[in-house]
Amino acid sequence: MSLLANKRERQFKKRNARKRTRKHASARSKRRKSSFKNKRAKGFAKLLALLFDYGYIYLIESTHKASKSGRKKYKIGISYDLRNREQNIDESIKGSKEKVIFSVRMFYCEHYEGKLHNVFEQQQKDFRGSGYTEWFELTWFQKNRARGRMLLYKSSQQLRIFLFCILLFTVFYFVKTANNGKTFDVDAGGSGRKVEQVEHVQEARGQVQDWQR
Repeated sequence: MSLLANKRERQFKKRNARKRTRKHASARSKRRKSSFKNKRAKGFAKLLALLFDYGYIYLIESTHKASKSGRKKYKIGISYDLRNREQNIDESIKGSKEKVIFSVRMFYCEHYEGKLHNVFEQQQKDFRGSGYTEWFELTWFQKNRARGRMLLYKSSQQLRIFLFCILLFTVFYFVKTANNGKTFDVDAGGSGRKVEQVEHVQEARGQVQDWQR
């Protein structure tokens, strides 16, 4: 009887172990959201984030109940992988839904995130979950003001990049033109010396012919 009981206990443990293995496997296989189609694009974006702080500045809205003044909760943060960050924040806060409602992608995003945090410093309210110190209670007008500032930061940065590219092109054009002018002068000087040499040879031949006569 004891042998049969031991056998059944071993079978029960094996069955439970298989169930736990399947449960962990299903949890690991749960697909993570990503803003990139493949690992190469993700790796390149991560490299840009490390070199030039290139990433998204996002505005996330929470469905958590509004404050007594009617202000909703919004998170202003940065990430190089926007969809993955959105999922992490949503999973870290229970009882509500968090969704990105606006974002811009730009260089040195951490600097501009700090500027936005300073603008809405008075509305900052700690919430919970991942990045709990970056939440703000904003009115409809303040939310649209944050979106407007994000667009302004991006457009001003794009304008500076455009002007910088024009400046580089102008400098390159003038340098190339100056080098072509010097080459032309050298070629012209060389051809002039060749003409003089031909004239001397012709003059010498004329003198020889006169002497022979």
